[in-house]
Amino acid sequence: NVTKLNRTDLPYSALYSSDLVITKFSTIGLEALSINKPVISVLLNGYEEFKIYGNAADYAYPISELKNRVEKLIKDKEYRKIWESERKKIIMENTPDSKRIKSDSPYEIGAKYINELINC
Repeated sequence: NVTKLNRTDLPYSALYSSDLVITKFSTIGLEALSINKPVISVLLNGYEEFKIYGNAADYAYPISELKNRVEKLIKDKEYRKIWESERKKIIMENTPDSKRIKSDSPYEIGAKYINELINC
C-alpha cells in the first residue's frame, strides 16, 4: 500500500508502520534509517550533493529508476543485508555512544527518542 501524508499529519505513525520510505532529502529519511527502515532518496535533478544519507540509503535518478530501486530493496535479500550493514555503520559513525540504542527493535528505538523529547 502507498500512503501520501497531508502536510498537517504527523509522520510518525506512518513511519513506524512503513516498509520503505521514499523522500528527496529530509530529516524523515534520517529518522527512518534510525529505526531500520529502508530509504530511497529520489534525486530529481541528479545532483550528487543531495546524497546526504551516504551508503545507508539507495538513490533513484532519473525518476523512472524508482520502481527498480523499490523492487530491489523488497525482493533482493542479499542487497537488503548489505543495506542493513551500511545503515548500522552510518548510525554508529554518527551517533555518540551515550545516544546509541543497543537494540534493533524499532519500538525500543522509538520509545527512547520519544522519551528524550519529553524530558528535554
